[in-house]
Amino acid sequence: MNRSLSIIMPALNMEHLVGEAIATTTRALQRAGLSDYEIIVLVNTSRDGSHDRTDEVVLDLAKKDSHIRPIINHHFKPFGLTYWQGVDLAQKENVMFIPSDDETIEDSMVGIFKDIGQVDLVVPYTVNKKARSFKRRFVSRAFVILCNTLFGLRLRYYNGTCVVPTKLIRKVPMRSGSFAYMVQVLVLLIKSGARYVEVPMGIKPTSATASFKIKSVIEAIHALARLFWDIHIKGVRIKIPF
Repeated sequence: MNRSLSIIMPALNMEHLVGEAIATTTRALQRAGLSDYEIIVLVNTSRDGSHDRTDEVVLDLAKKDSHIRPIINHHFKPFGLTYWQGVDLAQKENVMFIPSDDETIEDSMVGIFKDIGQVDLVVPYTVNKKARSFKRRFVSRAFVILCNTLFGLRLRYYNGTCVVPTKLIRKVPMRSGSFAYMVQVLVLLIKSGARYVEVPMGIKPTSATASFKIKSVIEAIHALARLFWDIHIKGVRIKIPF
């Protein structure tokens, strides 16, 4: 059973929350009995070059805990590309994204961690959707319906804290920087025959709201169009070991 885990935690202006996110994650890992892990915290800079003290906070925490790997990006990097940077840096057998705003409820993390190694993919879905704004719920629901329609799947959620084997995700040829990055991963791997389980995930209400800029939407549509072409027209698949 391959249960070692690289956690990818992008952090942009999260000096007041990233410490709690790391602490919550660490407690959940301990409760799940998972000791072979690393937390890769990728500290980003805003588009205008500004940043807060997130880098200092993370570097200080890393001095006290060898599981924490701080990566400081001194230039802006889109969220999706930050995730892929973490994938390239991962040293464990599985990778997983966890938000740096301490949004995910600890008990939910424990449940996700315990499923690692049981199947190829662990795919969480949000159960307490009203913790988010109506706008975000509407956009999220529309996005799920669109993806399921395009690719003939019945997933509950595509943008959660999914767990993917490192060897498999590194075979994925599409690497979008948009918020559709995980759609590319899940669709290709599931269509290739990967076994998966959907697990419930609770989140905390936050004051932060997702920003859906026109440019981001266009980038996501472009990523989905390319994925549709690759999956349905070119028949792209990868070999899944059984």
